[in-house]
Amino acid sequence: MNLGFVAKWFRDHWLLLWFLVLSIGWLDPQFLGIDGRIYGAAARAWANGADPWMAGADGYLFAAPPPSILATAPVLLLPQQLDGLYGIVVALVAALVALRALRLAAWWLLFPPLAEGIWAGNLDAAALALLLTRLSGAAVLAKIYAAVPLIVLGRWRAVAASFIVLIGTAPLLPWATYLARFPEIAATLAEQSVNPHSAYGTVLLIPTAVALLLVGRRSAAWLAVPALWPSTQPHYATLVLPVARGKAAALLALPLPLVVPIATIAWALWRVGSAWAQAPDASSAMPTANAIPEDAPATTDPPEASS
Repeated sequence: MNLGFVAKWFRDHWLLLWFLVLSIGWLDPQFLGIDGRIYGAAARAWANGADPWMAGADGYLFAAPPPSILATAPVLLLPQQLDGLYGIVVALVAALVALRALRLAAWWLLFPPLAEGIWAGNLDAAALALLLTRLSGAAVLAKIYAAVPLIVLGRWRAVAASFIVLIGTAPLLPWATYLARFPEIAATLAEQSVNPHSAYGTVLLIPTAVALLLVGRRSAAWLAVPALWPSTQPHYATLVLPVARGKAAALLALPLPLVVPIATIAWALWRVGSAWAQAPDASSAMPTANAIPEDAPATTDPPEASS
């Protein structure tokens, strides 16, 4: 056996193997297509004039904002038995579109947050794919928090398009029911999310918010939702794909609570420490855009697309 070849192969493919091991150990057969079935049940309830937030599947209730109902509406053309499969197919196609836009190899489908979203048939991959295209303003239909990266990046035409999309579709959607029941719906989402994956509601909230200010605008845009949004689940970290590379991606791939906030804080500390160490007068040094480790999340944003 050529040990040199084997060692080189592992050096070139360690991240792929890491993703594969984590995904195999993480994905649970009982949750295959679960989000597709939940969202499909909500869309069918909406179409029949019922309360979408009383609908669900396998003991889980729908708890997303109204626009996600409209994004799932095409499932109404299919038999209900295909809701889960529909969600998986949509998530897989969207993930491939996103990876192509980011110039990432297909094996990044194994990035655990993305893999979990595809497995469950969630709309996070669709939101990311839309954010990376000229249709970025429509991403709020898949996930309303898709507006956060657009706002942080200052992509105001896309933000305006998002606002128009939300206003234009509002008459079709049960916003009144959602707002009236919001405390109950938010409590349901928190209960179903189990362990916190963001810093919201923890002692890490303020440190994480400060860290986002230090890691740079582009990276903060993609880290903000999985780092700070309430009641996050692991697949929310799909949004870090535009800025996750190398060892940083390996850390962000861990399916553990508070991984994204901890990684964000660690990266901010690295930037501050690196800037001080490299400055001629360390006592007056401030972090600069160049103080980024080679394996930290990339700060290169996808090509700007008009909305």
